[in-house]
Amino acid sequence: MPNTQEYNYLNVNQSLAQNAEASGTASVFAPILETFREFEQNLRPEQEIALKLGSFGHSITIFVEEIRFIGDSILVFQGNSPSGENATLMQNIHELSFVLAAIPKSPLVDKPRRIRYPEL
Repeated sequence: MPNTQEYNYLNVNQSLAQNAEASGTASVFAPILETFREFEQNLRPEQEIALKLGSFGHSITIFVEEIRFIGDSILVFQGNSPSGENATLMQNIHELSFVLAAIPKSPLVDKPRRIRYPEL
């Protein structure tokens, strides 16, 4: 049995378009990804897209750099916290709850980050 890292790598990168089509994933994720793309296209040059998450009495911000999916129900948001720590959010599509925010570019990066999207 492959370790979790191998499984995630294979699941995300191996025949992504075929897996999406066969499982119906494309129809589930396409509107979500399109919402992100439209939001990002409307950012000013000095802004970045961030997810604002609220849970358990406190909030978290993630500067999103990559979105991918696992299977037909899990979205993975990869990026960094405002202090530069790596951050990953794995979320079931039936439990999505976050705010997309246009925020000033982090001083920790030279230019505003943009998201890498999977191909459906």
